[in-house]
Amino acid sequence: MKNQKPVWLNIGCGVSLADAPFINVDNFFTLEDLKNGAGKEGSPYKNARVPKNVEFVQGDMCDLPFEDNYADYIECNDAIEHIGIFSVEKALKEFYRVLKPGGKLGMSTTNFDELARLWTLNVTGS
Repeated sequence: MKNQKPVWLNIGCGVSLADAPFINVDNFFTLEDLKNGAGKEGSPYKNARVPKNVEFVQGDMCDLPFEDNYADYIECNDAIEHIGIFSVEKALKEFYRVLKPGGKLGMSTTNFDELARLWTLNVTGS
């Protein structure tokens, strides 16, 4: 059995795509949108960072377009706060489904206190 290249996913990548070996995943635009708008004044993608030979897949973190046990590592930075509180469990279940046994998840959010406050407002309706 030959060694396979590890699969790393950058979920919710936004406009700053990671270099290989990451496969960048976002639901709100296409790779062409980023390439066509990068550096152009007035474009919502003017600050896009698109490395050469980048891998990108358009997909929703709550319904990832990958098979079970696909990835060795998932990175999700400053993205989970962009979905509603009632979707977080579904996203985490998708991460778990896509990760290989023993796979790792790296996740961060810049301001968790503010995130918790916003989610609480959605739950209580205040």
